[in-house]
Amino acid sequence: MLSVENILKAKITEIISNDVSAILKCQVESKFFFVLLSKHILDELRLKKDDTSYLIFNALDVVLSKNECATRIACENEFNGKIMQIQNTNSFSLITVLCNNFEIKVQCSLQKAKQMNLNIADNVNVLINANNILLGINDG
Repeated sequence: MLSVENILKAKITEIISNDVSAILKCQVESKFFFVLLSKHILDELRLKKDDTSYLIFNALDVVLSKNECATRIACENEFNGKIMQIQNTNSFSLITVLCNNFEIKVQCSLQKAKQMNLNIADNVNVLINANNILLGINDG
């Protein structure tokens, strides 16, 4: 069991690497995620194309946008989705967004959620930087 809100089963479809780092293109349903790893980890895990993996990231590492930004944001993983659930506490909101056929949990301050006027069924953009995603494999 991990203390993260987002664990998505994925298939590695492409690996681009150099002496220092690697970018993995991973498919979840019909969408693609990009994950940044060190070359050392890529070699240690013996990852290859068509391997099954798990994309692991915290809800705090996800950025939510309700409207188009005035400027483009440099982010490898950007998805359109619909808010399915909002759970509020005294200080933060945990928001469940359906992107295609998978859910992503997003955590933001309660103040920011109110400022953005987030509601169930709102269309939103979900952004996740490639270096905020851990990659897990099942050895067994």
